[in-house]
Order: sequence, then structure tokens, then C-alpha cells
Amino acid sequence: MVFAAKAGLHTAGNRVVFVDGYAGAGRYDDGAPGSPLLFMQAAQSMRDLRAVKAVFVEADEVNYQHLSELLGETAPPDANYLPLHGELGRHLPAILRDARGAALFVFLDPFGTALDRHQLCNSLLTQARREPTEVLLHFSVSTVARIGGLVRKAHRANQRLTASERKTVATVDRFLGGDWWHATFREIANDHDDGTANRAAMEVADRYCREIGEQTGFRAVPIPVQPAPHLLPKYVLVLFTRHQHGLWHFASTLGLAGRDWMGAYHAAEAKRAAAKTVAYEERHGLEPLFEFPEPEFDPDAYEQSHRDEWIDTLAENIARLPQQYGTFRPVDRTIEIYDSLMGQAWDKHVRAAVKKLYDAGITTNDGKNKFWLRPLEIVVPSQHPGPSPDQPVISSSAPEDVRPESA
Repeated sequence: MVFAAKAGLHTAGNRVVFVDGYAGAGRYDDGAPGSPLLFMQAAQSMRDLRAVKAVFVEADEVNYQHLSELLGETAPPDANYLPLHGELGRHLPAILRDARGAALFVFLDPFGTALDRHQLCNSLLTQARREPTEVLLHFSVSTVARIGGLVRKAHRANQRLTASERKTVATVDRFLGGDWWHATFREIANDHDDGTANRAAMEVADRYCREIGEQTGFRAVPIPVQPAPHLLPKYVLVLFTRHQHGLWHFASTLGLAGRDWMGAYHAAEAKRAAAKTVAYEERHGLEPLFEFPEPEFDPDAYEQSHRDEWIDTLAENIARLPQQYGTFRPVDRTIEIYDSLMGQAWDKHVRAAVKKLYDAGITTNDGKNKFWLRPLEIVVPSQHPGPSPDQPVISSSAPEDVRPESA
């Protein structure tokens, strides 16, 4: 909705096109809405402000039929949407022709690898030379790690890949833009170290994002997503954008999403613990001692428990930046401001950090109004109308020796 509101403001007829390149059936097996239904909800909420068209591409015939029926049953009569059956690469040229003159947002969330790199860079991302374009990509770390294992195993055994394996590896080659990634897996010494394979896949993802950014002029913002805090990432969510405003709002959205993720994780852990207890009781013929209520997660309490720590860290990040960049606008240094807190804190905490610096007499940016679009600079304390310069620059509720390492 943020993209539609901002990027669609200056397009002819306020046109915005959303593309879901791997749409699936529209709902998950448990009845939860999939990305197509979420897209349609967002589109309908903007219908009085923007002329939104949603395009859903699905290669699987059964999923496509389910998706078409679901959209027909749930979409409002005035909704502008188009389901397409087949591979995204085949439909992409026509989609881009139709999107000319419109702001274009593309979601690539495949089961496995996504659009071939040549099409991503030379077709989709070149659209931005004419119109506002952003791409949100699911990079499957687990898929690259698994298929990289085939390359690693064949190399260590000094054997050729089978015909089936070569076909599978070629799919990743097209996605990544060549076989350069093979070397990363050939260097792995242990055939059975899944953690090492996962880290190798993360190296591949980092290089992929960096090179696409250099090739296209887009800023690639990769966010690793773990199934649990103590586990390695299963995928990386990457935003490709050319606009600092898009990056700023994406970072804030990630913080809110991180809070939701933490709630889902705690709920899953509580249910798992309850199920383990019940299984133990049943296995030993014991009568259940307790009723397990639905686990609850208080998002406000979670935010409050981390708020001071986040603000202190963000303030320290911000205070260091003028040494490198001089005067800057917060919107132009989103990544540097959030740093390790990307996916945890959000814009309200950045605002509070800027106000902390203002109150300490460090900057004239007071954190009010559109603070993120206003210059932020280090000032001589006597020029600042705020509290005494004898105040500590940044206070912390935690002792110095237990602050986050990133601070």
C-alpha cells in the first residue's frame, strides 16, 4: 500500500500494477490467505486513490484452477485482476508492455528458484528506467544449499553429474546467471556438514544481490529469514529498489514484521512444549494434570522490553554517521542507521533516537514532523536550544559491558 500510494502518485491515471509471479492456489492448506488474496485486499483498500491492476501467474495447472476459482468467488465486481497460467518468464514481456506508464511492484516467491537472472536484470529491472519499479524476491537458501550439495559431492568423488542432476543444476545456473557459484560449494571440505552448505548458500546469495545491484543500479536489501532464532536462515527476502523512500518504509515494515514473527515463534514453541508433555503423559499412562491454554504473546510488552536498548543502539549508530558522511538525511542512510536492528526496530524507534540526540544537544533535527527527510548534522552544543551540553551524549539503561555488540 505504501508503494501504491507513493509510486502511483505521479503516474498517468495513477496506475499501479502488482505482479505475483508464483501465485500458487491463493490459500494455504490450513485456510490462511496466500499472497494473491493479500494483494487483492491491498488493491481494494487503494481503489479510491489508485487505479490498481493485479496480475497472478501460476505454472501448475491444478493450482491455477484453484486460484482462478478463488479469485472469482472473492474478488469484488470492480476489481481489476488477471490470472495467467504458465511460467512467469513466458508471460513477462506481455506483462511489462501492459505495465508501461504504471508503477510496477513484482513479488517473486517461488518454490525453489525464481526468474532467470537475464530476464530479471535485462527485462524486469530495466523497466525502472521508465517507470517506478520494485521487486521483492524470495531467495531460497535451502534450495541452493541442497543443489550445491550435488556439485560438491560430484567434485569430491571426481564424478560427472547424472543427466537428471545436470538438469537440476542448470536451473540454478539460469537463476544465478552462470556456474560461478559451483566453486563456492567445491571448496567445502565436509560432505555431511549441512551448516557449512547453508553458509555457502548465504555467500552465494550475498554475491548475487551485490552483483545485480551493481549491474542494474538498484539497491539490493537482503534480509535472512530463520525458522527459529537459533537456526540458520532458510531463505533471504530481498528488496530491489532505486528509491531511498522505498528503502526507508521497507525497513520500518520489517521491524513490525519481526515483531509478528517473534509472536508466531513463541506460539509455536508453546504448542510444541504442550504437545511434548501430553505425549509423555499418554506414553506413560498418566492423567493430564493441566489444561494448556492457547499461548499468548503480548506485542506491546515485547516492544517495551526492547525499546530502550534499540533506541540507544540506533542513537549511537546515527551519532557516528556524520563522521563519515557529514550532514545527511536519515532517509539516505537507512541501512547504516538500522544496522543489526534491521528486522527488529522500526521508524518510531529511529524517531526516538533522533530526539534523544536532539535533547543531548547533538543535532538540530528534533525528530518531529518528517524528521527522516530533514538534514541531520552534528552541532556545537551552544548552538542548540536544548538541554545543557554537560548531559551525557547517549544514556543507556544497560551497563556498558552488556550492550549489544553492534552498539
